[in-house]
Amino acid sequence: MKARALLLLLAACGGAQAEGQWQAALSSTRDQLSNGGSDWTEHSLSLRRVNGRHLNAGLELSQTERFGLRDQRVAADGSLQVLPELSFTGEAAYSSSHHVLARDMLGGGLLWEAAHGWLLQAAVRTSGYANVRVNQFTLGAERYTGDFSHALLLRSAHAYGSAAHSAEWRSNWYYSDTDAVSLSLAAGQEASQLGSRVLLTSSRTLAVTGHHSLDAHWTLQYGLARTRQPDLYNRTSISLGLRTAF
Repeated sequence: MKARALLLLLAACGGAQAEGQWQAALSSTRDQLSNGGSDWTEHSLSLRRVNGRHLNAGLELSQTERFGLRDQRVAADGSLQVLPELSFTGEAAYSSSHHVLARDMLGGGLLWEAAHGWLLQAAVRTSGYANVRVNQFTLGAERYTGDFSHALLLRSAHAYGSAAHSAEWRSNWYYSDTDAVSLSLAAGQEASQLGSRVLLTSSRTLAVTGHHSLDAHWTLQYGLARTRQPDLYNRTSISLGLRTAF
């Protein structure tokens, strides 16, 4: 069960559910804001090469619209097993327009499969905006028991000489070899871009996400989240996607 759960974790982080295959996915997300502003939207198309835990790599093209401004972004990510218990993850992204998204992003991390069903992780990420660079550090621990896992993630974001700290609790149910559903609760502060400004704001998020196989080649991806940012607005997010393997 531990190996199956780790494969599904890598799938959620940009990995996959099966070895030696290509995957393509199309997804859309809509966010409704409480302050009467127009809805946010994001549409993405991704292509991924999967080889179990040994080497996974993906490329994603997306278009995001917020506050009447539109950005395009290209992103890449991957994971590589460097030791039987150790995997390296990496990610990068670039937006030429960067009205509401970071101009550039670069990150990397380590996943350590420890004894007794524990998975430890550490990651760093740096994101460049028009007027500031935000650096984020993440530490996490996850425990696998049967068809379930529970994780605690601690994050620290730094910008303008200040730090914003947050925590996330996530519980996953792996109800088959290819399917999973996750419940997460996050609270603290985060870096949010509002027009040309990047703010460190208080935030609380409750989310349900998952993926379910429709048949041997098609998988439904879904998500529902509620975010409260008292300094800005409340946000309700709905996402749907379809992934195919070939």
